[in-house]
Amino acid sequence: MCVSTDGSLSFRGYGLDEPQRSIATWTGIVAAIITTLIGFNELTGVNLLEGITKKPAPGSSGTPPEAGGVPNGNSGARPPRPSIPDRPKFRTVSIEFRGSCDKYSGCNVAGTFRNYGGEGGAAVIFYVKSSHLKWLLAQCSVSLPRTGYLETATVWCNANNGHLYNYMTNYTSEIRLQAWVDNP
Repeated sequence: MCVSTDGSLSFRGYGLDEPQRSIATWTGIVAAIITTLIGFNELTGVNLLEGITKKPAPGSSGTPPEAGGVPNGNSGARPPRPSIPDRPKFRTVSIEFRGSCDKYSGCNVAGTFRNYGGEGGAAVIFYVKSSHLKWLLAQCSVSLPRTGYLETATVWCNANNGHLYNYMTNYTSEIRLQAWVDNP
């Protein structure tokens, strides 16, 4: 593919005629859509490709009767709600420092987490790190309360230890916050 002086793309040199370029373009578009749907599934747990990826049995319409369909017919019913995993699966919504940090009392940290799985709790570990994220300065852990599907929980704790004290005594650079959820 070459770029001409006016910014347009040229497929000369690749031996692609007009139908082949059209197929290549549509293949790229379909690949981008599928990649987006897979990413959506990873973020939300909702599989929008579920009905597309299952092959129907020979001679059937592809709509399972338990989903409201009638074999070789269409009842117009909505598909079933995606299944929710048995175990909780929390993801970070936001994390923040609560107030200022100081070398004597450490850092109060907080986070909000959303459950994309079954009802339950989990553990969260907050990490206070140097600005380049190489040095762990302090950490604290806290339990997420029992939370249902798509519900959020906000928790906080105080991160403090000698490394944070030494860093804040000897350096003036900023510190960063990270959180890790230990899903069961």
